[in-house]
Amino acid sequence: MDNKAQNLFDKQIIIKENIIEFSDLFNENRKAQLQTQEIFSDKWIEVDKYENVNTLFEFQYEWFLTLYGFGTEENLRKYLKDKKTIIDTGCGLGYKAAWFARLAPHAIVLGVDISDSVYV
Repeated sequence: MDNKAQNLFDKQIIIKENIIEFSDLFNENRKAQLQTQEIFSDKWIEVDKYENVNTLFEFQYEWFLTLYGFGTEENLRKYLKDKKTIIDTGCGLGYKAAWFARLAPHAIVLGVDISDSVYV
């Protein structure tokens, strides 16, 4: 195992309920990571103030289905039926990860994000 891979496993792992944190995982690019974290954390912290957040989520579902060529939720469900693990990186609040979990209850669905959205 090379040094870079070894360093990944030397990091402190913190488990809080269903959230797993890796401390100092992104040290090499920390400034950019902190900027990204701050921008997206502010966005997701404000989501409680949205009057029609479910409308936003529905729009995002339709956008996703169109963007990736599924067209319908049923087509996405068929695509996911043989997937054992689904990873939603940059998941924000995790609403799409939750959607994937509903469509593929047999799969392990992981939502990954560096913003504070995981605590909202």
